This record gives sequence, C-alpha cells and structure tokens, in this order.
Amino acid sequence: MKYSKLVSEFVETLRPQVSGIYKVDETAIKCKGVQKWFWEIVDEETRSTVASRLSGEKSSKEAIALFEKIMKIAKKKPLAICVDGLPAYLDAYNKIFRTLRKETRPELIRKIGIRAVNSNNSVERLHGTPKDRTKITGGLKDEETVRTLLERWFVHYNFVRKHRSLNEKTPAQASGINIKNDWHILIKQATRNMVEKGKTLTEEQLLTVIAK
Repeated sequence: MKYSKLVSEFVETLRPQVSGIYKVDETAIKCKGVQKWFWEIVDEETRSTVASRLSGEKSSKEAIALFEKIMKIAKKKPLAICVDGLPAYLDAYNKIFRTLRKETRPELIRKIGIRAVNSNNSVERLHGTPKDRTKITGGLKDEETVRTLLERWFVHYNFVRKHRSLNEKTPAQASGINIKNDWHILIKQATRNMVEKGKTLTEEQLLTVIAK
C-alpha cells in the first residue's frame, strides 16, 4: 500500500501501444457501507487496463470523465468502444465523440450479451479479483484506502501479472512497454523518476533508489 501511489503516478507517464478496441464495464464496491462504483476500460488485444475510475454514482458525468481519461492516456481516438446498455455510456459517447466526422468516429457497440461475439467477459472477469478482496473484508472503511487498493491492482494487473493469452507477457509488455514484471523494479524506477523531476524524497524512498 505504501508504494502504490508512487508507482501508479509513474506508470501513468508511460504510453502503451494499444489496439484501440476497448471494453468498458462498471462494478459496485462497498466503502464505509456505502456503494461506490469502479469503472474500468480494457484494451481487447493487449488486455491492458487503459483507464479506471472510482465514483460515488453511476452517472453520465462519471462516464464522460472515464472516456476523457482514455484520450489522455492513450493519446489517440478509440476504434471501437464495447459497453453494456447503461444509458450513461451513450451520453458519454455522444458528448466526447459524436461531433467527430463519421469516418473518424469510433464505433459504439452496445448491449453486449454474455454469449455475443464481442462480449465483455474479459473486463467482467477482471473485476472479480478486487471484488473478491472487498467481499472478505466486508468492504473497506476509508475511500482513500479503496483508491490506493485499486491503484495497486491497476499496476499489478498491467505490469506484474503475466497472461497465458499473451504468451506469458504482461499487458504492459504486450503494449510495447519494456519493463520487467517486478514490483521492486517498478518502485525503484518510480523513485528515480521523482529524483529526475526534482521532487522531495523521504529517506526510505532515497534508500530505494540506491539499493542494489
């Protein structure tokens, strides 16, 4: 938990090479007994989590913020966006992409059933792991802890966990980011990144940089 925020800020500076075909879904997570919503966007080809978001409501405003985050991180327009029938996704699509020319506008694929060819099974399975964690703890008592846990999950899934479907590569490696799937290495690189930016380090972070 201690280094999750540090590493999360570092990996957000990296630019994955993704297919642009995104699967989007949202799931409920308990925080202080209150239902929150965890939104996630996964690239179909590389299995990368391109963007995620924790919100207090399942609204068009939150879906718009999620779609805006796609553009910020991937730095290019999606080719297609696969979603369920939640009206907020249609509102977000219209807000962000409807003004584009038809030939450059990403395709919106809605109401995808579990047996459909372009199902959202991959992102729904992905949601299972953090939900399993919150189930056994009865949810989490602090929203900042929830955010940190989800940041850690984002890093672990993209940069540490290998996938059989990717020939034992991580999604980050499949996206052209050449970095070893090791938390210690990620922490050291994130800390060095802080040094290069002239940010103040704690004594423990400084020792992480020079440790062999």
